[in-house]
Amino acid sequence: MRERRSGDAVGVALLALALSGCERGCLARWMADNGVGGAAPEGAGGGPPSGAPRHLGLEGTDCSDGLLRCVGGNVEASRAAHVPYPCRAEQRGERRIACECPWDVVGRCASGCASEGLEALGAPTDAGVAQLCRPDAPVARPFLPGDPASSTICTIEGVACVDGIVRACQAPGHVSRPLATCLMGCQSHVGIDTWGGAETDPGAPRDLDGVVSILCRRDHAERR
Repeated sequence: MRERRSGDAVGVALLALALSGCERGCLARWMADNGVGGAAPEGAGGGPPSGAPRHLGLEGTDCSDGLLRCVGGNVEASRAAHVPYPCRAEQRGERRIACECPWDVVGRCASGCASEGLEALGAPTDAGVAQLCRPDAPVARPFLPGDPASSTICTIEGVACVDGIVRACQAPGHVSRPLATCLMGCQSHVGIDTWGGAETDPGAPRDLDGVVSILCRRDHAERR
């Protein structure tokens, strides 16, 4: 019965539109507005004209907060935002609208960055900012074959500090590999979930010293 009513409706519409001398395209517009048939073709009737944007303004990139990085000696914190697509960079008065996720400078490293551009999970607190800077004293030593370290099965890919040992996980289900021993244990202010392992050795961070110094505790950074 529904199919018959739909056909009857189309027939009535054809007759009415013919009698009214409807211009080309208005039938397609009526069908689209009343849910009969497919959508009107672009440039005809109710469809958007050729070359018009096809999105509803929801496409783009969602930028999250909760990240820290050090670039050129400045520690930056990510800011939640939405970058639309397509996006056009422009200048609005003194404010520049850029087509990239925003980062705010939250600190300065007198000794430089521990790892240039490496993104870490953490809040822009004094202790968190300090972990992104190059330490002014050793915070770790290489892991030695005789050092006690229990083997753990990785649940995620990345690098983490567990029980005072910085460990690398190549992939979930693999056995973690110890990389370094922290002299003062693990810190609790930042974390690293990815590191971009080298092609020849996916389990090894490219910047081991920087990663270790970020994950190991610093006595001066922990004191309150």
